[in-house]
Formats: sequence, structure tokens, C-alpha cells
Amino acid sequence: MGITVNDIKRIINVGGNVSAYAELWHKSLKNSPVPSLPIIDRPKPLPEEGALLKALGSSLEPVVTGWVKGETLPPEGGAKLEITVIGLPLCGANSSRFLENVIDEVKPDVIALDITPLWLSAHMLYAFSVPCAVGMTISAQVLSKNMAQLYAGETFYPGNTNETAILKSWLGKIPLVPIGVPLLEA
Repeated sequence: MGITVNDIKRIINVGGNVSAYAELWHKSLKNSPVPSLPIIDRPKPLPEEGALLKALGSSLEPVVTGWVKGETLPPEGGAKLEITVIGLPLCGANSSRFLENVIDEVKPDVIALDITPLWLSAHMLYAFSVPCAVGMTISAQVLSKNMAQLYAGETFYPGNTNETAILKSWLGKIPLVPIGVPLLEA
């Protein structure tokens, strides 16, 4: 008999140490570019919005980073693109499975997610965490840089379309770009 997902959930709920599982999760995710946190119980720095792109060696990373900083815009008149738009609810009984199937079938060169760069960073932190791996919902807040005030808050659900897109992007080596309008700097 081994340790079950419910055992890990119970350990997390009582503040126990599940760091050994974080290391295992990190390895199973092919050494994700974001640390696989055992728990998210205190403020953590958000990864850069271009962390996935940088780890994949994508030429889109400087474009996304510059766009967020207001320094650059994508070049005009670039290559012709074939775009497939899929409208899905953030959470739903089959939305993440549907998204996985579409990504597997279409085999896109790039995934564009309607999310702000700030929330992409927050969702990456959650997607590569042990609580997400074992199916735990987490409510989180983004605080200002000096942690003096609340900037924004959100609830993260395991298996939602954002986490599914992030994990499929990383495991499939498909660049993922945020196309939501960046929020003012936190």
C-alpha cells in the first residue's frame, strides 16, 4: 500500500511537509521552468510572464516581455497566420478535456491564451504546484511589490482551461503567449 492523492491533500491541509512530492512532480513535468511548490501558504514571487517561452527557446519571449513593458509591439505585415479560435469557459465538466483534444488534433505552433501577463504568471505558479497536481482549489491574492496592498485576487481551480493550456504548452513544447491586456504594474 502506498500514499494516495487524498493522503497528500490531508498532509497539505494540516501544514505538513510534502516537499518530496514537489520534487517528484517537478521531474514528472520534465523539470518545469517554474518551481513545483509543495504548498502555497505565504507570499511567493511570481515567475516572469515569459518563463515558458524562455525555457522553450521561443523567439516570441522578447516580443511578449517587451509588449508587457510597453517597449515593443509585434512587427506589422508578418507571415500569414491560420488562426483557430476556441471559446471555452474557464471551468467546466469537459472544457479542459476538450481543450486537450483540440491541441492534440490541431497541433498548433503557438497557443494564445486570453489572460493578462500578470495572471499567466500566477496561473503558472499554481499549475506547477503540488496542490494543483492533487486537485486542490486555492484562493490567492496578488499583492503590490511592497506587499502593502491587495492588487487583485482570484480562485485557482485544478483542471481549468488556463492550467490545461499551460501544462499542454510545456509538455508539448508549444509556445504560449498571453493576449489579455496587461494590467497596470503591481
